[in-house]
Amino acid sequence: MKLSFNISKKYNHFFFVQTLADWHFSCRQEYIDDWLAKTGPLTGNEKNSLDAFRVMLQKHGFGELKNSQAANVFDFFMRFDEFTDKSVFSADEINIYLAAMDALETRFEKIWAMGQNGLVQAKKLLENVFDRDKDMISGDLKKLFANHIDLDRSLEVILLLSTEDSGAGAGGANNGPNIITLECSGTHAADLGYLLSTLWHEMIHLIMADYISEAATQMEINETAIVASIQVEKADFKYFEELVAFSLFSPMSFLTRKYFHTDLSGKLQSAVSKNDIQWLLHAKYVFVMYLIYLNGQYLEESLKGDRSIPPEEMAKAFIENHQVVDDYFRDNGARPEWLSY
Repeated sequence: MKLSFNISKKYNHFFFVQTLADWHFSCRQEYIDDWLAKTGPLTGNEKNSLDAFRVMLQKHGFGELKNSQAANVFDFFMRFDEFTDKSVFSADEINIYLAAMDALETRFEKIWAMGQNGLVQAKKLLENVFDRDKDMISGDLKKLFANHIDLDRSLEVILLLSTEDSGAGAGGANNGPNIITLECSGTHAADLGYLLSTLWHEMIHLIMADYISEAATQMEINETAIVASIQVEKADFKYFEELVAFSLFSPMSFLTRKYFHTDLSGKLQSAVSKNDIQWLLHAKYVFVMYLIYLNGQYLEESLKGDRSIPPEEMAKAFIENHQVVDDYFRDNGARPEWLSY
């Protein structure tokens, strides 16, 4: 497993503009609020440019971009200069993109000046420590998933702007089979464990894609009610994929605790066992968090037993754990309002 950590001003320029366009749920409101607080209200021209860009992006959506070398619309415009064939978009749509980039350039330069050094520092931290635990983590994943995991990969990690004191950062694995984005300009040395967990989480999406796809097929995920309790539109592959990735690497997962020495599971387990309604109501994703915790216990026990997990067993265990959590919230009446049954 080989990773290269890269900082690109062009990539960050697009990331900045598409975030302010607020066209997709992945556009973080805290980034928008922070960047506008530092650079002032949007001008009329900026608003118009962003509005047109938002409409165009939403028209194409975040799914697979057909008839293009790009993975999706985000990937296409982030790496715009790298694609020779741009015919998937009309001339008018290309002009909308260019106009938005131009209109927000001065504002971006201000945020770039504030955040560039943070990206440089994050890059140094990651380059210095990633290889430290890489072989041991890879060994654990190999034990758990045998030949179903692809550890013979070279991945590019693109570092993107975040806000000050953004802690664990955030990431994505949506730009093709070998590219990860990591939002980390506000991550400090004290948060490095969380950032490494975020990085490995995104890597799981790429190196375990075939395994997770097979497990999702085995559980006939579109025929189950596995996500009916949490208002996901449909039971789909991406939901199960996220459960696997979070169960392996998240602030409360056992591999994060083992290698990066961070742990929130005690607080979660305590709140659930005490039926602390007030805390549960404020933790919007506590249902999924508790499910992730149970799944993580299952994975941890399998690793301790030096036993690999075939895809069909993974699917079965996740369904059973989902039912345990579902029953707990129903029986104890500790359902946050956003749960629906």
